[in-house]
Amino acid sequence: MKYLELSQIRVDYGEGLVVDDLNLGVDQGEMMVLLGESGCGKSTTLRVVAGLVRPVTGSVIIAGEDISTFPPWRREIGFVFQHHALFPHLTVEQNVEYGLDRRSLDRSVRRARVQDVLELVGMSEFAHRKPAALSGGQAQRVALARALAPSPRVLLLDEPFSSLDIHLAERLREEVTRIIRSVGVTSILVTHNQVEALVMADRIAVMQSGRIVEQATAEGLYRSPTTAFAAHFLGRSNVIYGRIEKTQSQTSRSLFIGGGFRVPLRRAVGSIPSRCAIAVKPEDIAIQTTGSTAVWTVKAEVVRVLFVGADHELLIRVVDDESENTALLRIRVHGRVDIPPMGETIAIWWPEDAMSLVAIDDPPSDSQLAGLS
Repeated sequence: MKYLELSQIRVDYGEGLVVDDLNLGVDQGEMMVLLGESGCGKSTTLRVVAGLVRPVTGSVIIAGEDISTFPPWRREIGFVFQHHALFPHLTVEQNVEYGLDRRSLDRSVRRARVQDVLELVGMSEFAHRKPAALSGGQAQRVALARALAPSPRVLLLDEPFSSLDIHLAERLREEVTRIIRSVGVTSILVTHNQVEALVMADRIAVMQSGRIVEQATAEGLYRSPTTAFAAHFLGRSNVIYGRIEKTQSQTSRSLFIGGGFRVPLRRAVGSIPSRCAIAVKPEDIAIQTTGSTAVWTVKAEVVRVLFVGADHELLIRVVDDESENTALLRIRVHGRVDIPPMGETIAIWWPEDAMSLVAIDDPPSDSQLAGLS
């Protein structure tokens, strides 16, 4: 049994389901990240857990207790909002203590708890300041302290770093991760930022159109996705449609056909449908160079070159000598190396263990099966 369980959650705001038959389990002390595009139901799911949204159907269970009918103040949930939502007329200390007002605690006990959590988030010296005198990062630390002060059973974080500049967000998410792990509170973070998800998550659940399409550990989901949507959303994988066909010489060997080219596929494919797709990360596609040991290559034309700091990003079109079909792929070249110019034909390849066989949600068209992506 999971510490936090969401079972068959459905939410309808009157214009169709926002969350559709969602099931999720979170272990005690685990950091679960809900990752997905805007409007996919991530924040609504958090609000269901917090009791701010009543689902059409489904249940929320914490530590074996069904809290589905509990009002928000009885659920023992901490919530850190996207915009910290501090009371402007209260000091930092008073904002944090506000979360303890419903607890039957002696005044001295409450003040001691406030001091403990302010020290935990590094805000003790700002205890008597008003929110207007705080930076964005400081305000979010106070919001975290307020959520942690009552010792919640579950902590919810809804895009807490999205309004901060990139450098502050990077530093703060590391600090917040350290604090949450030191406390050991069970947490759910909502984000559309894949780097944030990878850095903070014990597990990631990828959402699409109100449903969880795939969930796994951060590394497992990044390296070995099983759905085309998750592969593209987490890591911007190239998803190439095609067919798997057995060779004539060895029934155990198969070839993947896409875009008019064939890629050796030596792994067992018994449970994979003949029509499927492969996902390859941009950084795993290599350009053949002199002395390369690649056992197979595919010709491609460079369509676009972008400089992105330490890397160059290339959009390439696979050259198909047998048909008019093409496959557009994105590759990432790291370091100070010679970058082929636009219009040049290059040879590319990738190791078999760098690609994942992924399920296709909707049947692809004939052009997709021929390699158009």
